[in-house]
Amino acid sequence: MNMTRREWVTKVFLGERVPRVPTGFWFHFLDNDVISSGLEDPTLIDKNLDGHRKMAEIYLPDFIKMMTDGLFYRPSSTYPSLRNAHDLAYVKPLEKDHVFFDACIAHAKKVRTIFGDDILIFYNIPSPLHHLLKEMTGTSSMKTFPAMIRDDPKAFAIARDALLEDMLHLTERVLTEGATDGIYFSLHDDDAFTREQYETYIMPSELAILNKANAIQPIHIAHICGFHGRVNHFDFYRDYPATAFNWSLHTTEMTLKEGKDFFTKAKSVIGGFDQMPGSLIHRGTKDEIQAFVFDLLDKNGTVGILLGADCTLPPDTPLEHLVWAQEACEHYAKKLRQAPKEDIKEHDDAKI
Repeated sequence: MNMTRREWVTKVFLGERVPRVPTGFWFHFLDNDVISSGLEDPTLIDKNLDGHRKMAEIYLPDFIKMMTDGLFYRPSSTYPSLRNAHDLAYVKPLEKDHVFFDACIAHAKKVRTIFGDDILIFYNIPSPLHHLLKEMTGTSSMKTFPAMIRDDPKAFAIARDALLEDMLHLTERVLTEGATDGIYFSLHDDDAFTREQYETYIMPSELAILNKANAIQPIHIAHICGFHGRVNHFDFYRDYPATAFNWSLHTTEMTLKEGKDFFTKAKSVIGGFDQMPGSLIHRGTKDEIQAFVFDLLDKNGTVGILLGADCTLPPDTPLEHLVWAQEACEHYAKKLRQAPKEDIKEHDDAKI
């Protein structure tokens, strides 16, 4: 393969044929209760960076969603007191030179130093509403939003637009200053909205961020979060302008191959492994993990397929397991190169 890793993985994201399927897995490196406390306690960001370093020492991904733990959400100190829907009217966007944005850029550059220039790195951008949910409820459950909208739709729109302004600014900065290659845009609806509600109150803000990202760089990932069995309306996101889509294969009946056809703007899809504790990638043997990869690629082909998981992996997942999964992709590619021509025709999607 006379290409750099960056070059051939880019081709996979764009739906082109390359010799093997790339892999990318990621972890949370901090507990949820301090996930946005890095400005108050910079040692948390250091701990995050240590997690990236330890990972890179054993498992070097072909692409990665960098973890922003410590800077995951807008800091609580930047909000007014949010006791009810009416208080949302007092949420304001951050100043453009706020230290939060500078800290995000500094963190992204340090992660780039860890993995080097040959790895595609995607910056984690939660939907604007995820920030509000975390601040108001301590969760990311969308179930609380319809009531807020009914109670005070104008206040809801003010808060949404403030967070949208923040995320548009952060998106621009991480893509132009942060040494990252795209955004990993986290979305979900939790089966909480009608389509009319989602199209009116949420979809325009999410599309604005993806359109902003696309105007700067060409490759971005839409992550429809199905964490812990979360149910989503996939049709809400069908026409979202993202290059690649990642979702929970284990809370929906949609396969990777079906997803490539379902999402109208998708050139590639990411996934394969269940991310839950006790799942195969967490506790499986080498033979089990590699057999799973072979079966997955047999069923879904290899063009426009990137091997990963439904979401972040359990933090105690042995890194060796990720090496086994990557090794399986390498072995699978060799198997196809050595197969008789008639066998290669049967695996048309996987020809190289």
